[in-house]
Amino acid sequence: ERSIIKEPILELVEDINDDLDDIEEDDIAKQELEQKEVQDLLKKNLDKMNHEEIQLEENQRISNVREVR
Repeated sequence: ERSIIKEPILELVEDINDDLDDIEEDDIAKQELEQKEVQDLLKKNLDKMNHEEIQLEENQRISNVREVR
């Protein structure tokens, strides 16, 4: 009689564990996606900053040339 109760409980525990594993995998996938989005955003900002720095250097060169004349 005990095994009649034990079986469904063990199945339930297994199902819950499977569900928890799925949730954990989803969370990890979501974190990886968010991490990639943040990295892409950082790279985009870094590229923009580098571009602006190049522009500033170019403008500085132009103004230096003007001062020399």
